[in-house]
Amino acid sequence: MSELPPFSNSPVTVTVKFVNSSTENSNNNIYSLEFTNICYKLVTHVKFCVQLPNTAALEKYWNMNPVSGTDNKQFTLPDNVRLYPGQSFADAGITVTGGGGEPEVTIVDVKSVLSTDKMSKSSSCE
Repeated sequence: MSELPPFSNSPVTVTVKFVNSSTENSNNNIYSLEFTNICYKLVTHVKFCVQLPNTAALEKYWNMNPVSGTDNKQFTLPDNVRLYPGQSFADAGITVTGGGGEPEVTIVDVKSVLSTDKMSKSSSCE
């Protein structure tokens, strides 16, 4: 799971984790990404970074947009994705070739607006 770095201006509002990873063949690993809004705000934009092990390469990605000038290392979720409080988006993913371990995904930036939807009592934010 990944949260915003301490230098970010955005409060921690979104987490990301790998779900349903599988092996396509001996050299390709498929990872589904699940982004979850953990705060009371409506999330309208998520930018994140994908770090691969040195011996791995990004073969394919889906339901995520590359950020220009980052050599497919930073991405955003599609423009139409809105994460309401407590809601998840798990339709993005990557296929990685090579080995060397699991990639890391880090949230870089989040844009959000106030929402009238309520979260469960188990979730909170500042």
